Amino acid sequence: MSKLRIVAFLSFVAFIATTAGETLEERCNALSGIPNPTTERPEPTTTRPTTEVPTTIKPTTEAPSTPELEVVCKTIKFDRVCVFPFYVQGVRYETCDDYRPFASGKPYCAWDVDQNGEIAVVKGFRRQSICTCIAQPVNRKPTLPPANPTTAAPSQQGCKTTKNNRDCIFPFYVKGIRYDSCGGYRPFKGKPPYCAWDVVPQTGEIAVVNGFQRYGICTCSSTNTPTAPRHLECTTTMYSRKCVFPFFVNGTRYDNCGDYRPFGGQPYCAWDVDPASGEIVKESGHLRRAACKCDMV
Repeated sequence: MSKLRIVAFLSFVAFIATTAGETLEERCNALSGIPNPTTERPEPTTTRPTTEVPTTIKPTTEAPSTPELEVVCKTIKFDRVCVFPFYVQGVRYETCDDYRPFASGKPYCAWDVDQNGEIAVVKGFRRQSICTCIAQPVNRKPTLPPANPTTAAPSQQGCKTTKNNRDCIFPFYVKGIRYDSCGGYRPFKGKPPYCAWDVVPQTGEIAVVNGFQRYGICTCSSTNTPTAPRHLECTTTMYSRKCVFPFFVNGTRYDNCGDYRPFGGQPYCAWDVDPASGEIVKESGHLRRAACKCDMV
C-alpha cells in the first residue's frame, strides 16, 4: 500500500513539473533545496563593419611675407648715399625733396657733411648733388654689444657746442674710453675741449658720417678736466702729409689707412682728393697717394 502511495506521489510531481515547463530532475532539486545549473545562451550579436570616410588634408599654402622696405636716397651722380640730417647755414634738412637750392627746382642732398652737420665744402665745392629715392628691402645688421667703458669722468650737464649751439651728449665714448664732461676730451693739442653731439646708439661712440666725427668745441658753466687721451693721426711716410678721409678709388670708399692696399702689402692713403667726387687726384699721371702710418699723438 505504501509503495503505491509513493508511486502515485511521484507521478503527481512529474505531472506538475511537466505542466510548469520544468523537468522532473529540476523539480526534485527544487523540492530538495539543490540549485539547478543554469545554461545561458548568449544572444547572437551581429557586428557591422564600419566604413570610415577617408579625410583629405588640403595642403596649406602660406602667402609669402612681404619684405620690410626702407627708403634709400642717393645722388644720381657717383651714386653716393645721402646723409640725413644735413644743415645749410643752420637750417636742418631730413629728406631729399626738401632742399632745392637752384632755380631748376631739382632736389639736392648732401653726401658728405662736416663735424657740425653742414654740407662739407672742399676746395670751394659743396659736397651735394641731385638726389633720388627708391624703396628697397631693409638690410638688418646685428646689434653691437654696448661699449665697455675703461675711464670714467665726472658727470656734467648743460654743455653745448660753440658752433650751431648743439647740445652735448653725455656720456660718449672714444675707442671705449668714456667721457662725461666737456673738458675731458681734447682731441687736438692746444685746442679747446670737444664733446659729441651725435653718437652711435648701440655703443655710445661718437657718430662718424662720411669720415667726419659728429663733435665740436664745447663750452659749459663748469668743467672737470681729466687727463686728455691721445688720438690717432695718420700721415704719409713720405713728406709726412696728412691723410684725407674719406677717399674713393673707383667708387669704393676708404675711411682709414689700413684698408687700402693697392699693391697687396703696405697700406696707402690719399693726401689729395677731387672735391666733387672724393676720388684720389691724379696729376701728371700719378695718383696723389702714398704709403701711410698712424700714430697716437
